[in-house]
Amino acid sequence: MLTVDEILEMNTIRQGHFDNLKYDNGNTRIWVSRMTVADGAGCNKEITVEHLINGNWQIVNTYNPTYDTCVEL
Repeated sequence: MLTVDEILEMNTIRQGHFDNLKYDNGNTRIWVSRMTVADGAGCNKEITVEHLINGNWQIVNTYNPTYDTCVEL
């Protein structure tokens, strides 16, 4: 488990179209969105956790940094 603050402070490994990849261990990836409410997103800096399941990356959870304090891997 990581805190939202720890994730937001991590270096960016790679930039996607709308998100920054902050963590990747080969089975779990954590992305932080660069989208904001002003862009039409539901929240600023939404955090998305993906797991590799049967060879495909699948979103398993999303977190709103405004309300959530910890992110489960």
